[in-house]
Amino acid sequence: MFDRIPVVDLALLDGAGLGERLAEVYGSVGFGYVVGHGVPDGLVAEVFEQSRRFHALPAPMKAAVELNGLHRGYIPIDASTDVTSPLATVTRPNQSESFMMMREAGHDDPAVLAGHYLAGPNQWPDLPGFREVLEAYHDALVALSQRLVVALAAALGDTDGVVARSFRPPTTWLRLLRYPPRPTDAPSDLYGSAPHIDFGCITV
Repeated sequence: MFDRIPVVDLALLDGAGLGERLAEVYGSVGFGYVVGHGVPDGLVAEVFEQSRRFHALPAPMKAAVELNGLHRGYIPIDASTDVTSPLATVTRPNQSESFMMMREAGHDDPAVLAGHYLAGPNQWPDLPGFREVLEAYHDALVALSQRLVVALAAALGDTDGVVARSFRPPTTWLRLLRYPPRPTDAPSDLYGSAPHIDFGCITV
């Protein structure tokens, strides 16, 4: 019987032991806490501070980096609706705003040269220090995610590393979300983010 969220401690596990633990947790409960990951608390705190700074910007400054065709930039409130959700019939737009960044890729990046439709540069607001903090956090999470993917894939039988190599370079999303207070008289189907299933390989 499920009575608590399982914990995966990376400080205590590595190699086959880590893969077995990940397969056990995500093959049964489906989610868990990852601790001992080495991502500095200070960096996490900086990301939250940068998120607060971004969402406090005047609307025109956020609109200047509104989401583009490479799926990078600002998504305003009322701008997205999860119409393909298998978990709910969603008819109202999400009551959240967010800033999206992905892996930074210049014109000479292999994924850009290969024509990958999500490869390219990010859009950055005029906010000193913002880009530097987000890129540092993004890189730390990529390293963490690659460690998890390698271990889990090996536990599932990927002994030659084909799965891990498929994520080099990875397609990543880092999203800074803000949910405004919910009105007390809001209808039950008005969501900050509507019920959904994340796409992609792994969500951290």
